[in-house]
Amino acid sequence: MTEAELFEQLLGIKEIRVDRVDWQEHALHIYCSSIFEEALCPHCLKKRRIIHQSYERQIRDLAMTGKEVYLHLNQRQFYCPDCDRRFYERFNFIAPQRAMTRRYERHVYESCKASTIQKVSTQENLVWSTVNDICQQGARQELQERTLLNVKVVGMDEFAIKKGHRDYATVIVDLERVEIIDILDY
Repeated sequence: MTEAELFEQLLGIKEIRVDRVDWQEHALHIYCSSIFEEALCPHCLKKRRIIHQSYERQIRDLAMTGKEVYLHLNQRQFYCPDCDRRFYERFNFIAPQRAMTRRYERHVYESCKASTIQKVSTQENLVWSTVNDICQQGARQELQERTLLNVKVVGMDEFAIKKGHRDYATVIVDLERVEIIDILDY
């Protein structure tokens, strides 16, 4: 098994092939490309093979062997003659116009739930605003996934925000999952 094949298995991303790996002191730089010969035009949904241009896209992924991992993906732009439009190929493991894999963003978000943004920023060697953006986006997504249609048993209770004052709030809880749905201020 070659080093490239080993890293393809370790990454577990089926849409790309590893071309080469560059080991550095604190990071792994993995150069990869798409396994697909063609891409679907997002407008007419026809398969296209005409490549207009390409560039190297650097994407952060989960750490391996204690090193930061950067995928250097040869990102191709295709041309559709029917639509007379250009479009970039899309991958499931990364959101469009993002610089991190979905699983890495999920890891950062889950880390923020157990720590502070500043601490996660330092541990992951990321800018605070990037970690904050990931945290905000992850929280919004998690809230969207929790639809009220799935809630069958609701509990409500009032509590004092400050003891001895008349500042109260109401907490609404999904009693089956024992999760807070919302907190309403008076």
